[in-house]
Amino acid sequence: MNVLIVHGWDGFWAMGEGSGVASFFHAAHGYVDHGHSVEVVMPCATSSPSEDRYCGMSLTRVQFERDPLDLGPPGAAGFVFRLARYARFRRRMTAAALRVARRARPDVVVALGPHSAPVARRVAGVCGVPNVTRLFGQALSLRMDERGRVRDWLRFHANFAEVIAFRTPCAGLIVHDDGSRGDMVARHFGVPAKLLHFWRDGFDIPDMGSVPPAAELKKRLGCRPDSVVALSVGRLSPEKDLHRVLAGFRLAAAAVPALELVFVGDGPQHDELQRAAGGESGDRIHFHGAVVRERLPEVFGGGDFVISLSGRTNMTNAVVEAMACGVPPLVLDAGTTRSVVVHDETGLVIESAGPGEVASAMGRIAVDAELRRRLGDAAREFVSSRFETVARRIQREVELVALIAAQGGGRGS
Repeated sequence: MNVLIVHGWDGFWAMGEGSGVASFFHAAHGYVDHGHSVEVVMPCATSSPSEDRYCGMSLTRVQFERDPLDLGPPGAAGFVFRLARYARFRRRMTAAALRVARRARPDVVVALGPHSAPVARRVAGVCGVPNVTRLFGQALSLRMDERGRVRDWLRFHANFAEVIAFRTPCAGLIVHDDGSRGDMVARHFGVPAKLLHFWRDGFDIPDMGSVPPAAELKKRLGCRPDSVVALSVGRLSPEKDLHRVLAGFRLAAAAVPALELVFVGDGPQHDELQRAAGGESGDRIHFHGAVVRERLPEVFGGGDFVISLSGRTNMTNAVVEAMACGVPPLVLDAGTTRSVVVHDETGLVIESAGPGEVASAMGRIAVDAELRRRLGDAAREFVSSRFETVARRIQREVELVALIAAQGGGRGS
């Protein structure tokens, strides 16, 4: 099978080579692992070769002066800014993808990310082959009520790239079940049930017996070896609501002297968060930076619990990966987080992200080692029994796309 991928981002890793969520890489490279030919057309905001090879994939990079997905300024000016960049992205990426398609003769065109969906649809139509849309979660549900009705029409449609992606006809729509109710959004747009594949990511269970002792790992994180370490793992970006973590920690730390906080990751809010941490930065609040995925078990091995307080979902890959390592999560009830983090069974779930409630929950889990052990053991068992392995999850997606390609001509409805 010849697969043409239209990639929406300028790389396969969110925080540098090998760091951050692996879903973007797996969604592309999985086809190579199963013996298929892969051509990728992707944007590039830096000076790079226009054609390249990466892990068995042939890359065609489309040069942009700056990141074409840059949000720009807030308000109406930002909306116009994003709309112009979106139109330019579609135009230039479509032209490049058509050039590649004429050479590569794909059997299927796969869009990775919302911006790529209409590009893949257009190219597939010209080639007479099916197109598949692959979304890694979405944010539209933030503007909907529990019954799937839009409650903030203006802000809902201001996220026009995701609206267009869900409306773009395709032969298969794969949406990552990250707890943000992507299935509800798909139903809102009338996506036929037979075309929707609402799947969780796969997770492997690391051998934590092979990592160094916790005291040594705490020191590597910049913490005291006898401290209680709260981990915030992931991209330092606005949708993670990390200021809530800082505010709650400050209250909890006043009552629990052993408590320390480590941000593991990088992103656009790094400097802002470091300024907000003030004099505590480097003392009880640490910024560890991004780590390659192979080192994540060591990071989690140095943590006593992981905290996530996003208003969209806290069933994130980082939370589930922590659970797979036996580290209990403390999370805000958002989206369908409770389908994975069961309060007082596989973690602690709070109803409000107010500093007082966050601090109370942090204090409870910080002072009770037996609670952390019980929750951590149950969390690890939950992930082991309820989630597919990474390899099986990738295989399932590749098999679906291969079936769609074999059926041929089905370019959506």
